[in-house]
Amino acid sequence: MLSDAQIVEVKQRATAGLMTLPGVTMVAVGGKWVDGVPTGVPAIIVFVRKKKPLADLAPDEVIPAAIEGVPTDVMICGDLVPATAVPGRLPNVNDPEEGDDKTRRPLVGGARVAVHTENSMPFEAPGTLCCFVRHRADPKLYYLLTNNHVVSPPGFPRASRGDTKFGQPTGGDSSSKCCSDIVGVFAGGSGGPDDPDRDEALVQLNPGIQFTPEILDIGPIRGIRTLTPAEIASGTYPVRKRGARTYLTGGVIVAISGTHASGENVLVVLGNKDPSGAQAPFIYTGDSGAALVSDANEILGMLSHFDPDPPWVATAYAIDKVLERLATEDHAAVEVVIQATGPAPTITVPGATMVAAPPELAGYRTATPADAPASATGVATKADAKPVAPTPTPLAPIPLIPHNAAVSFRSDLERTRLGNLLLRLWTRHREELVGLVNGNRRVAVAWHRSGGSALVQTVLTAGHRPDFRIPATLNGVPLAECVDRLQEVFGRFGSSHLRADLTRARSVLPDVSGLSYGQFIDALDAG
Repeated sequence: MLSDAQIVEVKQRATAGLMTLPGVTMVAVGGKWVDGVPTGVPAIIVFVRKKKPLADLAPDEVIPAAIEGVPTDVMICGDLVPATAVPGRLPNVNDPEEGDDKTRRPLVGGARVAVHTENSMPFEAPGTLCCFVRHRADPKLYYLLTNNHVVSPPGFPRASRGDTKFGQPTGGDSSSKCCSDIVGVFAGGSGGPDDPDRDEALVQLNPGIQFTPEILDIGPIRGIRTLTPAEIASGTYPVRKRGARTYLTGGVIVAISGTHASGENVLVVLGNKDPSGAQAPFIYTGDSGAALVSDANEILGMLSHFDPDPPWVATAYAIDKVLERLATEDHAAVEVVIQATGPAPTITVPGATMVAAPPELAGYRTATPADAPASATGVATKADAKPVAPTPTPLAPIPLIPHNAAVSFRSDLERTRLGNLLLRLWTRHREELVGLVNGNRRVAVAWHRSGGSALVQTVLTAGHRPDFRIPATLNGVPLAECVDRLQEVFGRFGSSHLRADLTRARSVLPDVSGLSYGQFIDALDAG
């Protein structure tokens, strides 16, 4: 009897020839089935678009009953596509079928994530956060893991290491950081037609970002696991995933070591059947990057592709191969952050210098928890590999505002005359304002010393706080003087167009000191 390793070697030798046969879409190692019943015997599984009677096949199109002593079997699978959203399309976030668009702080596996785009359309190509990893050579460096095609979606510019920003739940950014969804920057990875053996991306988390090493609806990550042909030969090995689009689903592993046109070394999954007995999808668009998890809460792989037609075959890159490629090809020796026992802690990425809130706003803000110890352990690769260099972050992250709060605030502004003036100013000068706060030290200092981030953050969440009043001072300085200081510094270092629009807006804005949120909105409408 052949060993597991020998069976995989036979499959590897046979793959190239089998993939040339008409209708073949994937070759993998699984279990032999006879009359719909699993035999538990390891076999080479040949996936085809459609099964045909032997009479309809030419002699050279027939799949042999056995290859080098290993039996074969045939299963249905169409052409596999990336499980990310269609580029250029904005999903309807009000439709429950579009999935989870919630802000998750601390970050957690199974949440929606998206790359930042210059045109600020945050939901264009969302995917799912797989898990968190840290660097063995520098354990202060933390990353989130997802598919490369989530960071570099088809039709979008290729992600640039150290430059391309990434967010949760959207890729939206802001100059104040109070309603920015950005959590990190692309730090490594690859994938696509020219690199079919991989589809993974590392996003280095910004200092101050908090995360929990668990997966929504599943729980703490207890470890990682490499599957063998013997383990999955029965065709009943149970798995789960939590994706941003289809939430929690269950299924079974039917094959491993799979090869298809866009992937190598993949696990092959079928979803469980629904109550009517029909085959249910395991993943769908928007679930790219979700962790494939065993019943013991071990990560087996990272989901990436699926057949959009029944029986909804899905594939995942084996987690051990993902870590191995990151170490050998990106010089990033990382390990999965796990929590072997007990509840998962909240971990704060070190390195942030927190900006103190003005005392006048202290009653309306939530303190940032202290750094939690990283008590988890992981399974790593290549401890002697070079670390990924940390990306400097010029500003300390401010705790993020839920996306729905920012949407509600914008809606309130749109109902007022001066609110629309402010929104037009923001739309016209957004990139310049962001650049000044992030790239000009004098602007950044004035912004924080004047309490800009804290004030905007507080006003954004004040709609549900009847006790809120806009303070008359910030850090002891009259509010009007703080606003004047910000107008002066942005105007001094900004363009002439920005300076002119700021002057025009400042000349018509009313004094809002002491007003409640509702009175503030009314003042913008009456001004």
